[in-house]
Amino acid sequence: MDLTLHVERLAFGYGRTPVLREVTLPEVRAPEVTAIVGPNGSGKSTLLRCVAGFHRVRGHVRLSGRDAAARPDGGGILYLPQDPPPPSSLTVFEAVLVARKLGGGGRDHDDRVAATLLTLGLDGLATRRLSDLSGGQRQMVGLAQAMTRRPDVLLLDEPTSNLDLRNQLRVLRIVRELARDQPAAVVAVVHDLSLAARIADRIVVLHEGTVHSSGSPAEVITADLLGEVYEVEGTVQHAANGVLTVAIADSL
Repeated sequence: MDLTLHVERLAFGYGRTPVLREVTLPEVRAPEVTAIVGPNGSGKSTLLRCVAGFHRVRGHVRLSGRDAAARPDGGGILYLPQDPPPPSSLTVFEAVLVARKLGGGGRDHDDRVAATLLTLGLDGLATRRLSDLSGGQRQMVGLAQAMTRRPDVLLLDEPTSNLDLRNQLRVLRIVRELARDQPAAVVAVVHDLSLAARIADRIVVLHEGTVHSSGSPAEVITADLLGEVYEVEGTVQHAANGVLTVAIADSL
C-alpha cells in the first residue's frame, strides 16, 4: 500500500485571530520523515494538532487518498504531544501496555511492549512507577507508547525537548528506524535546526502561519533563512559526513 499523508490548504484560528493560513505540505510518504521548523508562534504545534484532528479546520487532511477523519481507525494518525505522560502509580511496563491494548494490533501485547522498551533502553525501568521518573524519562515512555501502537502516521511535537544530548541523538535514530521499519510517515516539530537536519528527509519552514519554504535540509537551512525567518545572523556549515551545523552569531 502506498502510504501518503496529504495536507492541503489548512486554515485555522482562535476566534478572529488566524494561526494557520492556507498551509499545504509536500506529500509525506512512508518511510519519510518531515521536520517542521520555524520561530516561536509560527503555528508548528497547532499544525500538528490540526492534522491529528483536534481542531475543526478549513482544508483537507488525507491519508492515502482518503479523508483521515472519515476512516474507521481514525486515519491511523497518532499525535505525541511535547509534554510527557503525567506522573502516576502505573509502572513503565503497565503504561506502555495500556497504550498497546488501546491501539489493538494482535495478541502479542507483552512481547511487543518488552521489545519496545528494549529498543528505547527503558527495559531497566520497566517496573518503576511513572511518578518516580524524571520528565525526560517519562518523555521516553511517551515515545514507547506511540511506537507500540504502530501508527501509519506519527506526529511528534518536539520529541527531544526534555532530553539530554545523548538521548536526543538516540531518539532521532529510533524515529528514523521506526519510519523505515513500520513503515510510517513521520512529521516532527523540531526546535533545533541542526537536529532537524539530522532526522529529516524534508524540512518545512513555517513563518507567521504560512509555509515559507520546503525542501531538503541542505536546500532550506541557509544563512539567508536565519536572517529572514529567525532574525539572527549566523552561518550554516556542512561536514564531510553530511551533518549540518548551525552557528548563531547575534540577533538582528
